[in-house]
Amino acid sequence: LSYLQFMYIFKYKNDYMNKRRDRFLRIAKKRTQRVIDNIESLSKCSNTSNYEYTKEDVNKMILAINKSISHLKNSFESTNKTKFKF
Repeated sequence: LSYLQFMYIFKYKNDYMNKRRDRFLRIAKKRTQRVIDNIESLSKCSNTSNYEYTKEDVNKMILAINKSISHLKNSFESTNKTKFKF
C-alpha cells in the first residue's frame, strides 16, 4: 500500500465518518429539541385552572416517559444485542 493509496483511503473513510457524524448531530439535535418542547408542552397540563388530574395520572405519565428514556439509554449503551452467553 503506497502512501498515496493510504491517504486516499484515510480521507475517504474520514469523509464517510464525518458525513455520518454530521447527519447524526443534525438529526439528533432536532429530535432532542422536539422531545424537550413536547415535555414543556406536557408540563402546561399541570395548570389546575384548566385541567383536572390525579396523582395517579401524573405517576402514569412519568412512568411511561421514564420507560421510554430507559429504552433510549439501553439502545445507545447496548452494543451486544441479545447474544447468548454461558
